[in-house]
Amino acid sequence: RLATSARPAAYDDASQSTYAGGFANAANGGTGFEPWQLSAGANSGFFIGDSNGNGCFNDGVGNCPPCGPGVNVFNAAFGMWANTSDTAHAVRRFHVGALVPGQSLSFDFDNGCLDGAGTKTGFALQSSTGEARFEFFFNGGDSVYRLHDASGASVSTGVGFTQRGLHIVFTLTGPNSYSVTITRLMDGAFKNISGTLAGTNNTGIDRIDFSYFNSSKIGRAHV
Repeated sequence: RLATSARPAAYDDASQSTYAGGFANAANGGTGFEPWQLSAGANSGFFIGDSNGNGCFNDGVGNCPPCGPGVNVFNAAFGMWANTSDTAHAVRRFHVGALVPGQSLSFDFDNGCLDGAGTKTGFALQSSTGEARFEFFFNGGDSVYRLHDASGASVSTGVGFTQRGLHIVFTLTGPNSYSVTITRLMDGAFKNISGTLAGTNNTGIDRIDFSYFNSSKIGRAHV
């Protein structure tokens, strides 16, 4: 699910009737957003699925039993997958225009299990030209989630890896400043971080870009 505190507010989730036939380019469920812009190669794509099956506790034989709480709304979540050095991107613009100070964007994100070094998943908050003003991501093989802001391109958040989902609330606190709260759904542990946005000063954030890159096996993420 994806929501903003803009007025009018925007909201969408994968249980909307728009997605009954799947997660397709130009689909436009919910309210307050522009249609999804989905891009993928020969070895990546999109789906609607149950995020509770997106975890993988190693039982010695590679089985991946379901592990919640996940990020479902009525048993459905947006999903993306990739393998063989391919990437999937799911972009959503805000219909009301760029965020203004005091407005927030919130969503749930479940990266599941990642296939080691070379895998990367996360999201970027971008200007109308596609410049990243903030990024949040996890690199396969790492132990913590990282962010990209004015202080660096790979800054540790201090939030440890989880296969059971995150709730993220990003708030624009000024034209070039932000705060973000990252909460692990499995235990409620959270971290508040404030900082300065990356990129060109005073360029507004008008879209979010979810991405998944996988250099080896099939991997997937849900939002």
